[in-house]
Amino acid sequence: MSADQSVHDVIPIKDLQRISVLQERAAELEHKAAVMLSDAQDLRVKADDIVEGYRYQVDQRGWEACRAEAERANALSWCYDPLPGQRARV
Repeated sequence: MSADQSVHDVIPIKDLQRISVLQERAAELEHKAAVMLSDAQDLRVKADDIVEGYRYQVDQRGWEACRAEAERANALSWCYDPLPGQRARV
């Protein structure tokens, strides 16, 4: 092939159109993936913030007090916020 020749010159128009559609779809998916990665990072940061909040509480109030509070919250959750398939005990 010389400088003024291109492989695209020998590809039929139908296949060039298919290539174009595939490239556009690939770009759309890459954009969607970037958005999803950003969302995933936001979720990780939120999860880390929750853990840090509890670490702060443990530092301020002590492990035993925080553990007792967690057990109370879990007990209430079982009664008033049951898992799917369980009935609330009111």
